[in-house]
Amino acid sequence: MWSVCDRWNISGGIGVNVVPELMEVEIDIRVRTMEDFGRMMTKMKEVTPFHPEIRLHMKGYMNRPPMERTDAIGSLYHLAQLVAHEELDLHLEETGTGGVSDGNFIAACGTPTLDGLGARGDGAHAVHEHVRVEEMQRRAVLLAGIMERL
Repeated sequence: MWSVCDRWNISGGIGVNVVPELMEVEIDIRVRTMEDFGRMMTKMKEVTPFHPEIRLHMKGYMNRPPMERTDAIGSLYHLAQLVAHEELDLHLEETGTGGVSDGNFIAACGTPTLDGLGARGDGAHAVHEHVRVEEMQRRAVLLAGIMERL
């Protein structure tokens, strides 16, 4: 099972040396498969307080389903790799980031989906987020080549 738990939001109390009446923790957990999601939810439900005066109320939901790699997605990736090589002399690496996008919803419906083919840049969701303008033409050629061959 693969998950990402490096995104936390913790709040509670009025100061660092005060025991809070209430504390809240938000955890962003991401998984590769729905089966992994089920196992993670089971593990979360098994969490219990370590002190008798602590009360624990846990709730959770899935913000986006995982983008599970299927044979159809693999075939679409190989097509993209072929176009990248033939049209752009570019080696297109297959990766998985654990990120989330609207593509997760489409893939969960059974439609072969590739994510990350759009504009190239850096600093996602940060003040310094930017797009590399010089890469936009290459990305357009890649997307057009994939669509022509579908």
